[in-house]
Amino acid sequence: EKEDEVCDLTLDEVESESHVSLSGVNMDHLLSVSNASTDGAGHKKAKRPRDEGEEGTGQKKSRKKKKTDTDAPANIGEEEDQENDDLMSRSLGELKEMCRVRSELISGSKKELVQRLRWQSKPQLIIERLLRKQYVPKTNSSNSALMVALLLHHTPSDTGLSKEDLMRHADDLGISKDPMGGTGGFYDGWSSIKELLTGDPPLVQGPKKKYSLTTQPPGQAGVDIAAALHELAHREERTDSGTMCRCGAVFSH
Repeated sequence: EKEDEVCDLTLDEVESESHVSLSGVNMDHLLSVSNASTDGAGHKKAKRPRDEGEEGTGQKKSRKKKKTDTDAPANIGEEEDQENDDLMSRSLGELKEMCRVRSELISGSKKELVQRLRWQSKPQLIIERLLRKQYVPKTNSSNSALMVALLLHHTPSDTGLSKEDLMRHADDLGISKDPMGGTGGFYDGWSSIKELLTGDPPLVQGPKKKYSLTTQPPGQAGVDIAAALHELAHREERTDSGTMCRCGAVFSH
């Protein structure tokens, strides 16, 4: 039979021609199926072409490969090399000025200056204080250990820590390169605390031999300096070998 001919056979004629009984067949459903596949003139509708990438019989839809971290370009090392080359291309005078602005040592070779500039910068509070020629304990000094010990072990509402307790807590932190009790000479770690008790404002107060960090003025007091020193004590490049703070705190850099 031709596909474009319209079938006008009656039910009896269909049964006669096909030798199949259609009794019990849902004719409304049969007609709806037929109409769905033909247009108004009885012609078969053209099949919709399958879109590219559409899932077909026995074929899996293609999926784009999901990017992973390993697909990212490994250019971190290249960026570090570029930074090093840019700094090495500067004059010795330029590097010294850059170190001065960041309150880094300006002595040493060109390579040493570049290394300092590649370190993470000190906390801004420390930089500003050093530029104003105000006293700041060195990272691995006894005074730094005393201030961090007060920060971690003294509650502001309490009267303060005794000399014995303060020295013990400072030694436990492992920040100072020298033991608080000294090494048998005339100097011990406690002898330099007078630098913390003087100044405007002082960083430590010690009425009745009970020591605590100052809290005024806000942003410049002993408690603020101690927090900045504590962060520096957790940076490996800022500490001598084996003198990083052992308190267990974690700082994000």
